[in-house]
Amino acid sequence: MQILFVDESGTPPPPEKQHDTPLFVLGGLVVPEDFWTKLATDLNRLKAAFKIEGQIKWRYFAPSKPGAKPNSLSHLTVAQKEILRSKPLGPSGTTSRCGPSAS
Repeated sequence: MQILFVDESGTPPPPEKQHDTPLFVLGGLVVPEDFWTKLATDLNRLKAAFKIEGQIKWRYFAPSKPGAKPNSLSHLTVAQKEILRSKPLGPSGTTSRCGPSAS
């Protein structure tokens, strides 16, 4: 069995406003069932090491704008976000030294 994760970015505009906001992205990721447990374990280990509660969204890696609402990565520095972003998951990677001070 395969597990499919699907997520969207953007909001499809009503037909009369499609020229104003023409972009809508729908992406998916297929994970083999036998790999899912390992992937979930690695992801949870990363989240614990970086003290992340909640979702990890790509937009959270961008610099925060003044007055922006806090998100699950707000407590991390730019360098820590880069370490988190570049950590491999799965059989070829390791998450044993993945905390914010790891290099």
